[in-house]
Amino acid sequence: MLKISAGSFKGRKLNSPPEKTTRPTSEKVRQAVFNSAQMMVDGSTFLDLYAGSGAMGLEAISRGAKMAVFVEKDKEAARCIQSNIDHLDVDEHSLLIVNEATKSIAHLECTVLTFDMIFIDPPYEDVKEAEQEIQKLLSLLDKSSILQKSGKLYLEFSAYSKLDFSKLKLSRLKWNNTKAYGRSKLEIFSY
Repeated sequence: MLKISAGSFKGRKLNSPPEKTTRPTSEKVRQAVFNSAQMMVDGSTFLDLYAGSGAMGLEAISRGAKMAVFVEKDKEAARCIQSNIDHLDVDEHSLLIVNEATKSIAHLECTVLTFDMIFIDPPYEDVKEAEQEIQKLLSLLDKSSILQKSGKLYLEFSAYSKLDFSKLKLSRLKWNNTKAYGRSKLEIFSY
């Protein structure tokens, strides 16, 4: 059972979509992200790519983010996110986009929204396919202006991946470090 771990909704339960469509971010990883960015969450804008249940964006709102944008292409998962938004009554702080991540970035480029924090948690059962998709996405974000200059980008990925994120050819995004959490690792980037 997913629960909000801190903030104004601490302890509130969240619905999660069927496991066949998503892999929820563990509470340990959620806490690691927000502990490392605790000074920037309050009043921030948060982008949750491959949102699944919406737990990351909802955790951000619980901790004081003024807005969370949830991007999820799976319609069943998107219904679950909307259900969680309604359950916590945070419609005025939320925007749900039902589309692919790369198409959504192009869409967000056309808006006035920029983000203090971006969290990316793509499916990675097929690690090689996921590596190709995430390199394409990071390249797109590197050229994008949706992450604010002082912003942070967090990528949850397979610990079994051999991709060295520190060696990616990116011009604006700078790799900071990696933290391991069992079968997942957290790659952290900034501008």
